[in-house]
Amino acid sequence: MFYTVFDIETTGLNPRVDNIIQLAYVNVKEDLEIVESNNFYLYEDNMSWSEQAESVHKISKSWLFENKSDFFESIKEIYIKLNKSILVGHNMLSFDLPFLNQFLARYELPMVSPVLCFDTLKLFKPIFKKSMKLKELATQSGFTDELVSFMTERWFGVKAQTHDARWDVTATALLLIKARKTNVAQFI
Repeated sequence: MFYTVFDIETTGLNPRVDNIIQLAYVNVKEDLEIVESNNFYLYEDNMSWSEQAESVHKISKSWLFENKSDFFESIKEIYIKLNKSILVGHNMLSFDLPFLNQFLARYELPMVSPVLCFDTLKLFKPIFKKSMKLKELATQSGFTDELVSFMTERWFGVKAQTHDARWDVTATALLLIKARKTNVAQFI
């Protein structure tokens, strides 16, 4: 058994019209070993674009075009990796998973159907008595930006910052590991 921790970056907040431009994931074994990581950049010529979203994730349309993955091969691999998995994400239940499924539906692909979902936004809320953005939650849980960046480089081979899906996945995976080790909310 393993957990698939994933995150997306998008061109906006509306899953009916906006696009996923980056998806990253790591697979974490039950013994908390990271066994696989991957990152995809998705680009289409006619995709929606938002300067506001670009200011958050710092991915320009021209950079995305130059670094794009094969679109349909990437979507196929993403579906295979996430479907029937135990998914973990931050704000995944309200944003990432519904957005991903709307995105897949536009290409007449089936929805991702996880076996279980763990959302760190909801999982840690009772501990800190409030919902927190990922960076704040990571910091409050003892994970500095430097540590998350170091682990991102170790797992993905690149340095990254918050709102890069690889950094966000790394922070979320560290929260998963902490939750498992401390038995947060009977995380089994």
